[in-house]
Amino acid sequence: MMQNELTPLLKGKGQFVDGIQLAETVHIAFVRSTHAHARIVDLKIDSATQAPGVFTVLTATDLINRVNPICAKLEATGSDQYFSTNWYPVARNLVRYVGEILAIIVASDRYCAEDAADLVEINYDSLPAVIDAHQAIENESPTVHSHIENNVLFRTHRVVSEKNDPFDSAPVTVSISIRHPRVAGMSIEGAGVLASYDHATSHLSVWTSTQAPHLIRDGLSECLGILESNITVTAPDVGGAFGPKVQIPLKKSSALAAHPL
Repeated sequence: MMQNELTPLLKGKGQFVDGIQLAETVHIAFVRSTHAHARIVDLKIDSATQAPGVFTVLTATDLINRVNPICAKLEATGSDQYFSTNWYPVARNLVRYVGEILAIIVASDRYCAEDAADLVEINYDSLPAVIDAHQAIENESPTVHSHIENNVLFRTHRVVSEKNDPFDSAPVTVSISIRHPRVAGMSIEGAGVLASYDHATSHLSVWTSTQAPHLIRDGLSECLGILESNITVTAPDVGGAFGPKVQIPLKKSSALAAHPL
């Protein structure tokens, strides 16, 4: 079967996010947490703000009342229990994992942005972290979210068979516990994002390497308070995905730099 979509790629003419050029494009870099769980005592951005090529540095303070959090939704039925959590594009007062975004550097090019990110000074008050799923549900375990007891977000109960359970008559039954290591999808192309906001039409255009452009659009609409009809998300050629590129936070944080605050 002929696959015509492969022809441009074989000729080196594919179009990926990094190859899309827009006039007056600025670049961003993230300042990320080095702690798995900690309070943010102090965040100093003065040196980064004054660094060459830097236009602005965005922190959680700049986004209060302007950006809504990501809130995973799940309809619990019957005796099911689901506890929702809010995730902001930039951490507020507390970090809950290594790599959580603390600040967004907006600069004239990527090199200036990354250099300025190194100038941000952060003072943490380290807290006990949860790194094991079994230990996380113990009563003495520290909680990731204060309103969720024992770190259990979802509880459900299902009855598979009430009568004539095949296990009751099976000559042999086997029980096994399998511990699966942490895994992550690693694609050749990173999670690139390009965003442009048209002030005249109040329209946000986003080009991103993603598996789910409609999901990204819906998430941006909810978080930025823009009508879905005023957001266009385009997924050009994608250099691998494997699941992680469905996520919204990185795309949203990038779009913030283009959206008028």
